[in-house]
Amino acid sequence: MPDTIVVWTSFLFGVVAMIVSLMSFAQSARSAQRDSYQAVHGMLTDLTTGDVEDARNVLGILRYGVGNWQAAITCSGVVEGYYTVKWALERTAYGLDSLSVAGRRIQRSMAEAVTWHLQELVTTLSTLRAAISRDLADDAS
Repeated sequence: MPDTIVVWTSFLFGVVAMIVSLMSFAQSARSAQRDSYQAVHGMLTDLTTGDVEDARNVLGILRYGVGNWQAAITCSGVVEGYYTVKWALERTAYGLDSLSVAGRRIQRSMAEAVTWHLQELVTTLSTLRAAISRDLADDAS
């Protein structure tokens, strides 16, 4: 009889330990997902506010030729905007890499929100780089 009590007590403690372990695992998974959301939100905020927002505005005016754009931008503003956006893209790429290295899955909608901005900025920088290269080649000849 005492052996039966020991067996049942051990079994009960084992079940309790397994339940606590599963609860801890679930909490860890929720925390990792929340951290991923916060990281992607931070990247999106970096791409759409502050100095990057101002730089995107300058580059967008130049790219799309909005309004009286010649009076709205300066050469130094374009250079500053170019590097501000370029460095923001590098920070975002590093952030996305760190999320995938950590084994966290980014929800599709979060990835799409960041991806649109990345594609737009890369296209803008590529367009401007090609235009500047043409202008420099024309000036050299």
